[in-house]
Amino acid sequence: MFCIHRGDDTPGSPTRWAGLFLHGSIATMTVIACPSLTGDATPHGMHGLFRREGMFSIRLLPPTRVGPDGQRLGEIVVGDFRETFACYSDAFVGLEDGWRERLRALIEGEPAVVLRHDPRFAWIIYREGVDCYVQQRLSPDGSFADILPRVTMTEDGDAVSEWTTSLEAVGQFLNAEPGRCT
Repeated sequence: MFCIHRGDDTPGSPTRWAGLFLHGSIATMTVIACPSLTGDATPHGMHGLFRREGMFSIRLLPPTRVGPDGQRLGEIVVGDFRETFACYSDAFVGLEDGWRERLRALIEGEPAVVLRHDPRFAWIIYREGVDCYVQQRLSPDGSFADILPRVTMTEDGDAVSEWTTSLEAVGQFLNAEPGRCT
C-alpha cells in the first residue's frame, strides 16, 4: 500500500490523497479531494466523510471535456464522493448502456458487478443485502476474475477505500432518464 498526500498552500484549496492498495494480483486505487480537511488528516479519518447513501450515478462527460492526454472522461457519484476518471474504450457509444445493464444485474441479485472504464480499470460494486459498496480496481491482465469475495482490508491490514450507497439509490439512478446529471 502507498498513500500520497498532495496539499496546496492556497487558502480554500482541497487536501488530496491518493492511495494504491494491493490484494494479490488486484489493486484498488483512489484519489480523494476534501476541501474541509487540513493537511494532517489521514485516509482512515476520511472514511465516514463520504457516506451520504442516498445518491449514485455514473456517466460519460460531454466529449468536449477531456483529460490531459485527450482521453474521454467519466464521472461517478457515490453519496458525497464525486470523481472524474479517464475512460479508454474502443466504443464510447454503448459504454453507458453497458454500465446500466450491469447495474440492472446488480438490482436483480448479482453479488458484484464490474463497470469497466479502461481495459485494466473498473468500478466494482458489491451488493450485500440493501447496501452497495463501490471500489475502484486495477486488474493488470484486465480479467477482473477475482472480485469475490469483497475485500475490505489489504494484506498489510489497511482499509481498502470504498464508498457506500444503497440498492435503492442504484435503482433510482436506473429509473431516471439516461444522461440526466446528478
